[in-house]
Amino acid sequence: MNAEQMIQLIGPGKIDALETEWLGAIEDKMPLEDVTTILAALTKSEKLDTAETLAQMLLEERRPQADAAELLAIAKAVVAGVPVSDELRNEAADAYRAVYSDNEHFDAILTSAGLLSGQSPRRSLRTMDTCLAIVPGSYMANRFDHDVIRVTKYDDTFGEFEIADAAGRTQRMEPKELADEFDLTDDDDFRVLHQHRPGELGVLIKKEPAAVLIGVCKSSGGEINANRLRDTLVPDHMPQGRWSGWWSRARTAAKRSDQLSLSTDRPIRISYHPHGRTVEEEFSKAAAGAKMPLEK
Repeated sequence: MNAEQMIQLIGPGKIDALETEWLGAIEDKMPLEDVTTILAALTKSEKLDTAETLAQMLLEERRPQADAAELLAIAKAVVAGVPVSDELRNEAADAYRAVYSDNEHFDAILTSAGLLSGQSPRRSLRTMDTCLAIVPGSYMANRFDHDVIRVTKYDDTFGEFEIADAAGRTQRMEPKELADEFDLTDDDDFRVLHQHRPGELGVLIKKEPAAVLIGVCKSSGGEINANRLRDTLVPDHMPQGRWSGWWSRARTAAKRSDQLSLSTDRPIRISYHPHGRTVEEEFSKAAAGAKMPLEK
């Protein structure tokens, strides 16, 4: 029985049947998005006790088998489905602590995130996920205007992060505000290089075009087409006259990289594969051009 069918048991009050199906779904390791959807439907139908019971059943079943990170993912899913449950919020806090026990600012960030004090799960979990992953020197890109800041430290006195912009100007932001506005980004993201390390970017453009393509893809949701790539680099980082030759070298470099692929349509799309291309992606181009023996 899928999630939608399980939800249909709630209206007629077939809770015993739902619990039976839930147990089977737990054994089959149902997707966490389904966990959240079903629990949210119970919460909306004012069956909070049932929602909490099913959530605890899931946690108890998975606890002996799951590692700390897996248990945290489950705890986050159940809190998202039953946001009014203090008991489940405590479960999530404990799960976070198990993963981030070595973070010296854990308690301060937990308090600021509001996970145990009624803040919406979406905002509190985002704050926890973002701020607990920050280390001094982390770069973060604004979610709205893409300006990049560098986190210099966490200030225990004020309970805020100190951040610096590309010009070196510093300010402090409290964890929820920082997580609301900024996403953590990789050091080789094009926005980081462009705004904070332009000299390094210039060297990469000359010597490592594949690294430039990876950085641009990271700054553009994982892929970018050739026209947008040209507009990104010309004229700020190279004159128009150099584009054609550079693009030719970049295409060759992309074909040799196991983290990049080029589409066959026009304009060409460059895609970034953080874990390397799959077998299907490796052979898709060859397969597309293949012909059956009798084809001309």
